[in-house]
Amino acid sequence: MQCTCMNDTLIGTTIAVINKNIREPCSACVGPDDTVLVCSKNNHDVAHLTVGGDVLGSYPLNLKLPHS
Repeated sequence: MQCTCMNDTLIGTTIAVINKNIREPCSACVGPDDTVLVCSKNNHDVAHLTVGGDVLGSYPLNLKLPHS
């Protein structure tokens, strides 16, 4: 399984997110309602996470090597 670390630069904390749906994360951006969208390079999808690291879902994409 792949481990992704999310850093909160405002309060100085790091959360490790371990989920089989996130394989080789290559970029991330802010999502709606205080969430995070992470591009998963090997799964060719985008994972949707809470700021606490909980996986809300993943969205398959019809393209290879997604990135923001």
